[in-house]
Amino acid sequence: MPPQHPTKLMMECALALPGGTWVHAVLRFMHSTQPPIPSLLEAQVCPAEILASALNDKNIARNIVRKYRMQVVQPRLAIVDDKEYEVAATKVLPGLGCSYQDLCPIRTNHAWFDLVGYLPPTAWDTAKIWNFVRMTGLWPLSLFIQSEPVPNLSVCPLCGQTSIQVKHAFIQCSGTADLALGTPFLASRDASNCGTDDILLSMLFHSSTEGAFDAARVEYVGRAVQRILLSHLM
Repeated sequence: MPPQHPTKLMMECALALPGGTWVHAVLRFMHSTQPPIPSLLEAQVCPAEILASALNDKNIARNIVRKYRMQVVQPRLAIVDDKEYEVAATKVLPGLGCSYQDLCPIRTNHAWFDLVGYLPPTAWDTAKIWNFVRMTGLWPLSLFIQSEPVPNLSVCPLCGQTSIQVKHAFIQCSGTADLALGTPFLASRDASNCGTDDILLSMLFHSSTEGAFDAARVEYVGRAVQRILLSHLM
């Protein structure tokens, strides 16, 4: 950057401060990754003469930064992201009794646009509930009131069972059984007390398959959890 560029002046000011600043935090992070993220100059993404010409040419400067971001920064951040994901995905989800990785062994992005045309506009709140449960295994109270999510409810307002985890809503509760009627892949719910919990959980929360199937399981889980929580909060 030119010596008087506002960003350069701001960074120099931040580095000169005795306390920790966002610049110091970024530098610490860059050195903490494996492999470390080099600075633009250290990365040597282009010859020195091109770097020099970038001082007076915004287009050249923009292209150098883009090349640095795409070829140096993003690949290293992807490594960090993968490591963080592996740690988070192997934690046991309290209300499901399994990890996110058990449900989704192949890491993919869920194509929410595939639900357009299958999930009614009035049912998109169920997608938020389904996704919340899938990622946390908790009762999503925060989607209904100002409250932290919880692993257990003291009693089910529909069937009276005590100390219930969130999977109770879509696997065990007699008060939500009617929501499964007419949905072929939910037939195994009738045998959920015979060791098929894992099978049903897999069907309800595994990676995306196709629009109609995804919409059916999203709406079922969302409606079941919603019914219990709304009754619980009355």
